[in-house]
Amino acid sequence: MTTALCLSSCIYENDSMCVQFNVAHQLVDTAGTVLPDSLTEGLKAYLYIDGKFSHIITTSNDGRFEISFYKNATVSLVLMAFPQNTGNTGLKEPEVGDSIENHALNISSVSDFESFYYGRFNYTPNSSKEIERPLISLNNMRARVHVWVKKLNAMFGDKGKYTVELSGLHSSFTFAGNTDGDWIIATPAVKFIDNGDILSDKVNTWPTKEGESITLSILRDGNTIWKSNLDSTGKPVTLSAGDDKVFMVDCSQMNTGITVLPWSKYSQNLIFY
Repeated sequence: MTTALCLSSCIYENDSMCVQFNVAHQLVDTAGTVLPDSLTEGLKAYLYIDGKFSHIITTSNDGRFEISFYKNATVSLVLMAFPQNTGNTGLKEPEVGDSIENHALNISSVSDFESFYYGRFNYTPNSSKEIERPLISLNNMRARVHVWVKKLNAMFGDKGKYTVELSGLHSSFTFAGNTDGDWIIATPAVKFIDNGDILSDKVNTWPTKEGESITLSILRDGNTIWKSNLDSTGKPVTLSAGDDKVFMVDCSQMNTGITVLPWSKYSQNLIFY
């Protein structure tokens, strides 16, 4: 396996079957605004040929990643910009021959990591109009959510210990760009705020795995008193890359499900009911 992968590299100037790309990168937010590289500690580029890891690519003098390979190969250059605060994240570097689907960045629990930027350049044989100097955007794959429970005391009283749980989270984000790995149940700390409401600490996680949803449970003394995975329109609750949301439950209207709101509106006191 190692020999086969090494032979997939080639010398562009001396081989007509060889193709070469000079890949540039940029960090972007959910609106597409370009962000400074200083938001992260470092950038790594991993070259995969026919779905198997070949080697790490280092930058050239102009900051681009120069790659060359035989034109009949299927190639991915995975770009990862790691957070300044890694929290509980862990990454074991891939070995030659490792599958792009099976290698992942892992979190052991709900992590404190603030950002993790990911992007990928893909090449397939006979692709038309390939750009020799592509610019790849790296998006923040971290999703963040708080839980806000309104009128909790009014509906259930002030006796007992209230907690919240978020299930349907996963531990891993693969080099192929998918959420995967073990299940994680988040139990963020909560505090009472105005009018008998409770607000949780933030939960940082990966985007919701395709085809799945997130379930919010409210507990008193360890016993579930309410749970749902549906939003106020009846759709499954999910988080996307870059989200910063509030899952709000109004205990006086619990049959309406979870209202999903931007955290910025809550934190700026712009939510009115």
